[in-house]
Amino acid sequence: FVTCSRDCTIRVWEASDYSVSVKAGVRGAGTPSSICVSTDHILSGWSDGKIRCHAAYDGKSLWEIHDAHKIVRGGHAVSTLCLSNNEKFVLSGGEDGAVRMWEIRSKEMVTHLKEHKSRVSQFALFSDDVHAISCSLDRSFLCWDLMAEKRISTHTQRTGGLNAIALSSDQSVVMTCGKEQSVTFWDLREHEA
Repeated sequence: FVTCSRDCTIRVWEASDYSVSVKAGVRGAGTPSSICVSTDHILSGWSDGKIRCHAAYDGKSLWEIHDAHKIVRGGHAVSTLCLSNNEKFVLSGGEDGAVRMWEIRSKEMVTHLKEHKSRVSQFALFSDDVHAISCSLDRSFLCWDLMAEKRISTHTQRTGGLNAIALSSDQSVVMTCGKEQSVTFWDLREHEA
C-alpha cells in the first residue's frame, strides 16, 4: 500500500511486515494531499498546484503537471486524484471546485468542468471510464459524462459537506459520508435529489 505525508514523502509499504520498500521525497513542494497508484506509477496531488508522478518500484520522479489547479490560501490546490481503469487518464479535483481530466501520455488537460462551489473531496469512476462522480464540501455530488463534458445529475444533502464517496459494485447506488457524521445511500436512478 502507498501513503503520502505532510513531511513531503510518499512511501510504498510492504504489507507482510509493514516495512517501507520505497520512499520518495519532494523538496519545496508544499505537502501532498492525495495519491493514486497503478502497477508502475504513483501519482500525487500537491498543495503547490502540481500533479507529480513517481516510479512505483524505486520512487524516482518521472514527470510533473504544473498549474494543475489554482493555489487556494489555507488549502491544497490539488485536493484529490483518481486514475482511470484503463490507466490512460487521471481525474483531479481542486480546492477551487474544479474537476479536470488529464491524459497521462501527453500530460495535457482534456476536460475542465467547474460546477462545484467548494473543494472537490473525492471521485468515484464507473467501470466504463466515461462516467464519473465527484463529491464536494459544497454538500453535493455530481455525476459527469466525461466524453460529452457535461453534468448528468446533481444530488445534494441538506447539511454538511461531503468528504468521501463510494460506488456500489452494480454502479446503481452511491454511498457518501461527510461533516454530518453519517453514511448516506443514494439511488442513482433518481437523477436529481
